[in-house]
Amino acid sequence: MNYALVDTPERLIGYEPLQLHVVSHIPEHLRLTTWLVERDFAKERAIAEKVEAARDYYSQCIHEFGELHPEPKEEACQSPCRARRNNPGPARAWPHERGGNR
Repeated sequence: MNYALVDTPERLIGYEPLQLHVVSHIPEHLRLTTWLVERDFAKERAIAEKVEAARDYYSQCIHEFGELHPEPKEEACQSPCRARRNNPGPARAWPHERGGNR
C-alpha cells in the first residue's frame, strides 16, 4: 500500500487556512509511505458476516418502525395540508412568498 501526501487541488480548498492544504514544501521522501498489507481471508469472512448481520438488523428496525408508525387512513387524516392537496381551492402564499416583513 502506498500513501502519498500531496497538495490539495485549489478547487477543493474551502475556507480553511491554506497551510493545511499545501504540503509541497515537505521533502518528497517524507511525503511517501509504503507498507505491505497481507490479505487475511478469515478477517474478510468475519467482515462479510458482520455486514450481513447489520443488514438483517437494519431490515428488522425498518419493519418494526413501519409497524409502530402505520400510514393513517385517508378518512382519518384531517390535516389542512392533506385537505388542501385533495381540494386545493384558491392558492395561498407562504408568508415569505408574500413579500415584506410579515
